[in-house]
Amino acid sequence: MFAAIFNIEMVLKLIGLGWQYFYSGWNVFDCVVVIGTDAGIILNFTTTGSSISTATTVVRAFRIMRIVRLIRSQENIKIILDTLVNIIPSITNFITLMFLMIFIYAALGINLFGLTRHKDYITDKNNFENVGKSIIFLFRCATGEDWNKIMHEFRVTSESGECIDDQDYHVLVNNRMVTLGCGNNFASQMYFLSFLVLISWLILNLSVAAVIEGLENAKDENTGLVAGDDVQGLLDAWMEYDPKATGWINVTDFICLIIELPPPFGDEELTKEWQKDTKTEFESAKRKMYNKNSYYVNEEKRIIVKNKDILKILKSYKITTYETKNHMVHFKDIYQKLIKKVFLEEVEDFEISKYLKNKMKN
Repeated sequence: MFAAIFNIEMVLKLIGLGWQYFYSGWNVFDCVVVIGTDAGIILNFTTTGSSISTATTVVRAFRIMRIVRLIRSQENIKIILDTLVNIIPSITNFITLMFLMIFIYAALGINLFGLTRHKDYITDKNNFENVGKSIIFLFRCATGEDWNKIMHEFRVTSESGECIDDQDYHVLVNNRMVTLGCGNNFASQMYFLSFLVLISWLILNLSVAAVIEGLENAKDENTGLVAGDDVQGLLDAWMEYDPKATGWINVTDFICLIIELPPPFGDEELTKEWQKDTKTEFESAKRKMYNKNSYYVNEEKRIIVKNKDILKILKSYKITTYETKNHMVHFKDIYQKLIKKVFLEEVEDFEISKYLKNKMKN
């Protein structure tokens, strides 16, 4: 049932948005999940056999990914997810460096401790006998798990009588020849201490610092001058004056729009000066008008503005009026000028939201 709903949703979006559907990363994610889910359902009914059954199980896992869709409704979780995506390049550098250092230490460990006898922490799986085991062993040490006890076991020397300082001496244990070789007291201490300092304390902490910096940047971006809710507020306010979505409104409607909008697009000073909070204040302001022809009055919005101040507002926002459209103003001009006024810089190639592209026609 849910698979059918998700399929219908994807088809409707494809019909409505066309190729723009794939411009959104979330839409691409939904598409992959839906296709994976459909493939799992098809394989489940059409195939048999152990190998195919395994493939079906893997494809079914796509259904679980639908839970990730809930992230879009949680702004704080989206910030964390966006942070993880944005810091991938820097984290990749740290991970590459960490793997390189671990590989170097693994090769060094094979040469220094490859024949050291097994004990409590040096076992068949945890040792330096080959590259694979060495890398896994070092990953364990990087987490800090019993690294000091492991270091002490590699410090064993022939004087303790626990090992034989002979690389050719092996014994049969569990049908496997193992060595009883010694370690190196000084080398073991220098090896593990330097490894912990470089990997656990330096590289891993630098990775944590990169994550924290990414979170701070993401937080700054989401608490910037203009947020998605601000833009949506502008769209909603515009549609009140342009219900048919023509993209045009007259100058006086634009004045009301600016007065009503909250910051950052609106101006609190203009709102306090020209929009009255109560009907009593509005009627009082109307009685004080010395020349009614010099004012613009909106009874419904309780707005009273001097005509000369309207010209000042248009000049302040650098809004262009079109004589061929009876001095109407276009949304694109207003949108760009408002953004420019907020950021105090030119906005080039500003893309109007897909919402307006679909609803507003020039």
